[in-house]
Amino acid sequence: MTFLESPDDLAPLYEKARIFVVPHQYAAGIQFKLSEAMAAGLPSVASKVAASGFGFTPDSEYPPHPFCIGSTNTDFARCVLDLNENEARWKEFRKNGVKYIENTHRESQVRSALDRALKLAIDTVK
Repeated sequence: MTFLESPDDLAPLYEKARIFVVPHQYAAGIQFKLSEAMAAGLPSVASKVAASGFGFTPDSEYPPHPFCIGSTNTDFARCVLDLNENEARWKEFRKNGVKYIENTHRESQVRSALDRALKLAIDTVK
């Protein structure tokens, strides 16, 4: 195992990886990293806490989930093993993750969210 301190570009790492694993017990900043991994087509496993940063729980009705959610340590390990060993599930989560990003991270959606946030900030200052 090799640890890299603050790599400048994660794309080469995503290309070499099979699964993006997010065992975080706090969600600060992880949404960007998980979104980036899904956009790169990397199937992902997220802890319940990391998933909640996207508004997902293991029981969420959003079909299909864009990443596997591990509620417990055992569930988390099962997700990692399943994605590593089951090619059909790996492809399913790869497709679901990319589709989720395509549906939720369009430029028009980002601009609209930014416009709403700026309007709220301006209205608050007035």
